[in-house]
Amino acid sequence: MRLTPVIRDLIKFTTPLIVITMTMAAVSGFSLGILSIARAYTTGEGLWTKGQKDAVYFLELYADTGDPGHFRRFKHALAIPLADRTARFALEADPIDIQTARTGLLEGGNHPDDLQGMILLFRYFRWYGHVADAVGHWRATDALLDGLAILGEQIRTSFETGQASPERSARHREELFRLNARLTPLATAFSGSLGMAGRAIARVLIVVNIVVALLLIVLAVLRIRRPLLQRQQFEDELLTEKEAAQTTLAALGEAVVRTDAAGRVEYMNAQAERLLGWSSAHAVGVRLDTIMRLVDPKTGEETDFVDRSLQGEGGLTTALQKLVRPGGPPAIVSVVAAPIMVSDTRSGSVVVLHDRSSEDAYISQLAWQAMHDELTGLPNRRALEEALALVLSDQKRHGHHALIFLDLDQFKIVNDTCGHPAGDQLLRQVTMRLKDSLRSSDCLARFGGDEFAALIAVRTPEGAMEIGERLRQAVEALQFVWEGNSFRVSASVGLVNLDIPGLGVDEAFKAADIACYMAKEHGRNCVELYRPESSQLQAHLSEMASVQSIQRALLEDRFRFHAQEIRCLPAGDGSGFGVELLLRLEGEGGEMMLPGRFIPAAERYGLMPLIDRWVVAHAFEIVARWPGGSEGAAAFFTINLSGATFRESDFIDHVLAEAARTGLDPARVYFEITETAAINDFSVAHAVIQTLRRHGFRFLLDDFGAGMSSFGYLKMLPVDFLKIDGHFVRDMRNEPTDRAIITAIVRMAAALGKQTVAEQVEDMETLALLQELGVGWAQGYAIGRPRPVPMLPPERPGAEPQIRAA
Repeated sequence: MRLTPVIRDLIKFTTPLIVITMTMAAVSGFSLGILSIARAYTTGEGLWTKGQKDAVYFLELYADTGDPGHFRRFKHALAIPLADRTARFALEADPIDIQTARTGLLEGGNHPDDLQGMILLFRYFRWYGHVADAVGHWRATDALLDGLAILGEQIRTSFETGQASPERSARHREELFRLNARLTPLATAFSGSLGMAGRAIARVLIVVNIVVALLLIVLAVLRIRRPLLQRQQFEDELLTEKEAAQTTLAALGEAVVRTDAAGRVEYMNAQAERLLGWSSAHAVGVRLDTIMRLVDPKTGEETDFVDRSLQGEGGLTTALQKLVRPGGPPAIVSVVAAPIMVSDTRSGSVVVLHDRSSEDAYISQLAWQAMHDELTGLPNRRALEEALALVLSDQKRHGHHALIFLDLDQFKIVNDTCGHPAGDQLLRQVTMRLKDSLRSSDCLARFGGDEFAALIAVRTPEGAMEIGERLRQAVEALQFVWEGNSFRVSASVGLVNLDIPGLGVDEAFKAADIACYMAKEHGRNCVELYRPESSQLQAHLSEMASVQSIQRALLEDRFRFHAQEIRCLPAGDGSGFGVELLLRLEGEGGEMMLPGRFIPAAERYGLMPLIDRWVVAHAFEIVARWPGGSEGAAAFFTINLSGATFRESDFIDHVLAEAARTGLDPARVYFEITETAAINDFSVAHAVIQTLRRHGFRFLLDDFGAGMSSFGYLKMLPVDFLKIDGHFVRDMRNEPTDRAIITAIVRMAAALGKQTVAEQVEDMETLALLQELGVGWAQGYAIGRPRPVPMLPPERPGAEPQIRAA
């Protein structure tokens, strides 16, 4: 077959391009293959890590419960890293066992398509760079995985033979934690090394691809240089067509109409056909002012914009016009007109129209959304703020108004029980009830969550209370039903009359919020009016001020310690004396606040864990630098903790970290926890006490005898001291019942191997009675008053902090 010159030229021109394309494809394919192998190893490592962690997790569950199902899951999870290890052993053997390696990798959860590449990478690159590091970390886990398997069998044997016990379970858990603590950093290092290996491979491949691409680009440029020179010869001939095409292409995406010098349509794009209502076939050859009529959007009068554009007056012109369309509604459009100039002669015009209808609608929608709640359609907080500011700016003109806050009481129950769709439906129904209970002139808003607010116009303050009660009743009358579940809903309503002098927007919101809070405090489902003179309101404000003072004190480190001696009596088991570190808050004016002024607010608003962390950190520093072991030195220190802190998941870690940082002897620290806190959350308290006791800390049960269940739980609570509640100690001289209770506590403590401390020992007569009853330790003004402990480090290392006289 004889090739024509055209075909020969085509083959000659395209062959280098084909070769270049195939070369680039080959390099890219090779790069993707290498990256796929790296990804396969990363995926396999993820499965290995997950199997190891799942094995630890299910073995811990098995050790706690003895459920055989957890043991099976443990074995299944452990099989993944063990299978990967088997594959590695097969690849490291001499000779290599490929089939065993493939089987191990498959059992390790790896995809069959990835096996060949994983085997090749391991065989030929396991001695180099980050791959060698990853393999080294992998090998380091072998003994730990064996230890994990052996531990699992030991636990299973203990359950099957009936030898399981709490002590054995505790030992097994300690061993499990030890293995996991060693496995976790190795797994992390394994993962990190693989990640670095993958990134290194990617960088190398990127460089290779860039170099190859540059080489191919150079070859391509050299090859197409001749066609480019030929193209240059045609550029002058195509100049007129190019300018017209560029002008038209620049307007693509909008309605584009091109006319000739006489104003007749030469071209219309599809957008112009839709916007103007004319097809291109019918419009071509028709004057533009015939098919398009523009009027001024403000006056409604027809404009001569089209005529001036067609005549080329003013060059490039723009305007905002209203387009009147036959058979369709008017549309606001932005019009841009430009003449087409060729050799300084106008050969036509291009008119571009941009339909602003959707933009205007979108802007209107955004404006609405900025001021309204999407779920209920009500105005939002911002809209209510603007309305409230307008009312407060001139109350004489706008009349008397009141602001109402409404908070649903059972919303969380509905959300948690039936899910968020149910909660959304409840909010819509509540919105309808509230709107029906208000006038159209009132402004009802939703702030988010289950909070609503209303700005209402009233004639008298009493009328505001009536409307608030009406809203409360409207919510209470709602019987909400969702998927067969029925809920009764109520609302707490707070109200503030806006005739209070000097009331601003923020102050009004705060007052209504406080009134709503007081309604919740009074049992919910009620209406409360903001009264600045209310004692309950003042108490609430005082409590909030205390919260702010606590937060500032934590930031500014203004908590202080006072030390009070705990003396050993003849019946006590010990030497020297103890010291209780009592917390004080130094006010901004330098005054010292006792715990009774700030602890209740801290407990109510969840600040006790933060305070206790401060106490642990600073008390440990004091104990660590206070000498011990010598005659006259403090034998131990007691530190008070709250029950809320015991529920912090990382509190034990915090205590151990601070002990390591300060280097203190844990045997010198006794944590005090009230019996009420211990009994109310017994399982948590028991677990924390057991864990910290294993690290050497001791515990003292404070206010013993104040609770109703302490005697029943005491034998299961591993504390070392019982501090007898001061209520029994203060009046024991005159109350035989108190002496009998103290006697019973002392005998019971002795039977359980625990020591007793009597607090609030105020006089020597009480001290003598306590000695007669066999109390081991005493604390109170008869022993010594609390004295400040300096918070600064001592002047010389190891010096005992000096306690100043109060």
